[in-house]
Amino acid sequence: MNQTKKNRITGLFMLFIFGISLIGNFANVNNTHADAVSDGDGWKTPTISIKDGSGKEDITNIPNLAGYTSLSANFDWDIPDDATITDGETLNFKVPDNVQLNFDKNGSDQVMNLAFGTAVIPYGTREGTFTFSDYFTLPAHNTNRTIHLEFAGKGLNPSGGDPDPDPGDKAFMVKTGWSNGDDKTIPTKLTWQTVLNQNVKTVSGLVVDDTMGEGQKFDPSSLTIKDSKGNDIQGVSIDQTDDSLTLNFTKPITDKIDIIYNTDITSTVHFNDIYRWSNYIESSYTGISEETGGEPVTVPDGPIKNYTPTAIVNWGNSGGGSGYNGSVVLKKVDSATNKPLQGAVFDLVKSDGSTVNDADGNPKYQDLITNSDGQIDVSNLRADNYKFIEVKAPTNYLLSSDEADKEYAFQITTDQQLPVEFDVSNQRDPSTIKGNVTLNKKASDTGKALAGAVFDLQKSDGTEVDKGLTTNDDGQINYNGLPAGDYQFVETTAPAGYDINKAKLGFTISENNTDEKVSMVDNKTTNTSVPDKTDTGTAVLTKTDAKTKASLQGATFNLVDANGDVKKSGLTTDSNGKITVDNLKTGKYQFVETTAPKNYVLNKDPIDFSVKANDVTDVSAVNNKEDDVTVPVDPSDPDNPTNTPDPVDPVDPETPTNPEIPSTPDLTTKPGTGNTLNPSTPILTQPATNSNVKNNSDDINQAKLPQTSSIRTTFATVTGFLLLLLVALEIFTDYRRS
Repeated sequence: MNQTKKNRITGLFMLFIFGISLIGNFANVNNTHADAVSDGDGWKTPTISIKDGSGKEDITNIPNLAGYTSLSANFDWDIPDDATITDGETLNFKVPDNVQLNFDKNGSDQVMNLAFGTAVIPYGTREGTFTFSDYFTLPAHNTNRTIHLEFAGKGLNPSGGDPDPDPGDKAFMVKTGWSNGDDKTIPTKLTWQTVLNQNVKTVSGLVVDDTMGEGQKFDPSSLTIKDSKGNDIQGVSIDQTDDSLTLNFTKPITDKIDIIYNTDITSTVHFNDIYRWSNYIESSYTGISEETGGEPVTVPDGPIKNYTPTAIVNWGNSGGGSGYNGSVVLKKVDSATNKPLQGAVFDLVKSDGSTVNDADGNPKYQDLITNSDGQIDVSNLRADNYKFIEVKAPTNYLLSSDEADKEYAFQITTDQQLPVEFDVSNQRDPSTIKGNVTLNKKASDTGKALAGAVFDLQKSDGTEVDKGLTTNDDGQINYNGLPAGDYQFVETTAPAGYDINKAKLGFTISENNTDEKVSMVDNKTTNTSVPDKTDTGTAVLTKTDAKTKASLQGATFNLVDANGDVKKSGLTTDSNGKITVDNLKTGKYQFVETTAPKNYVLNKDPIDFSVKANDVTDVSAVNNKEDDVTVPVDPSDPDNPTNTPDPVDPVDPETPTNPEIPSTPDLTTKPGTGNTLNPSTPILTQPATNSNVKNNSDDINQAKLPQTSSIRTTFATVTGFLLLLLVALEIFTDYRRS
């Protein structure tokens, strides 16, 4: 073979290889482009997580959630900054098979309206759709975009049926609860049910301790304790408070016990938020029989304690997201004068206590100090829930010892136009408060000032502060520099020609009362101006708050004698909460309250007292504040909530129709293991779409994704095929020549 022919063959071979590489490159470019498009839409699939009823424990990877009577399903989207969002575009999501949402019993869909769109799950289905509004198309909201949806529900066993239909020894105690709210009604009551001794053993020394979580108050009138036949259990002593219940069974029990009661919801509840209420119970016994109907065997090492997982009731749904920056202004003021306070120190954190960090991951907004106007201003906060935590009080002011009282929650919303503003106050340190008092002594007959009256100054408990204080020519005693507290003047010597006034003249020095003025009248000593002193006395009534013991002004009384005749009417307590009645004949009397102080409940009980000759009778009276009084609920019909499910049949608590009680709860769960509720901080309502933000059509023209060059791809492909055709033609020509 000559050299020319060899060179031709070599050239043809190289052209053949080049053509093949061009075609292969075309296939690779097309495959790469397809992968890029797929990756660009990956954010449309949400991240799904499942939390237990407390909102703290992640139970996403537990297949069988049948034991969870309360949980939440969470769906999260993180939208890339370069992703195009259009008004009306939709995202699809699916409820996990092991979750059953809390649909309204009336057959309504789950609907959640947010500023940036609407989420809908049709009634009884597992397919949800989120439809965008034009919110994320606006330039002010096109970065840092996230969506969070949270739906309340309960757990299921998606495999169908109970994997262990005969678990053997049943749990000694199970507990569950439900509310009277639905998708259209805000709940006002919770119902809690506990079933004990499910195996019907004979149990002795049984004690049950039940503790209600925050945001609820026990309703004693709703409590029932029954056996499996619906009969009341006898021999039970009950010790109760607003948030706890202890039951001591003084007789052995031989049947199942069904305990049901209501609690009133005291927390503020809104639609489009999730709320969690908890209830924890434990029991103990000293003896239990081995078989049904047997004699109880004493536990050798002391009482056996039984626990059940904390029962939790969830209500509502919640949604949130980001794509907006807002601001907040906190103002620190004096609790009494409302004057601004400089020098208070705060940390600003998220509602869960985590810090707000800068771009480098370092905490921001720590040790913020109120300025001369008492203010702290913070801007550029993303839409979220936050709180200020007071670290240091201003000079001469008190910092609360209660952690909850040092936290001030607020929310930055997605449609906020103005800063969030609120005032927080501090109480003055009593040890730094000093005050003055002026006593005025006057004559009963002339009304003129009386000089020469001598007084002792005491604390309200009788401790001596000063003595021998004498009224001057103006009938006054001026005393300065008294620390905050309760005091009294006691007259020891009356002016000449007048009788000693035995009433104790009380007054208070406080943060908002540092310049006190009090007065006292002395009666002239004459047989014609006053009744016979040998047959009269004085009564002094003091009216106070039943809880705080603070003096109450404005209470009105009638004075009634032993015959029921009204001797004096319209007697009103003064600024010290006192009424003084002089020259009363000896005998028995009553003070009868006719008008209570403002914001207090009228005390209808007459106050009996006796008057002795030449003596002062002190009478005490109290009032309860209106907010402290609980109106009893009729136990036969406690508001009859229409949506309250029927109580669980205590005969078979494993298969209630509503609510579902797990037959074999996880008894390894102990108190304090993360399954307790902390509902101190509620979830706030999502605001509506901002109607004041105008939509500019130039701002929402949709930008197309970068495209692979179709011209270059086509050129490479055609060139490759032509080269292959040229090689084939040359080979055919050589063949014909030969």
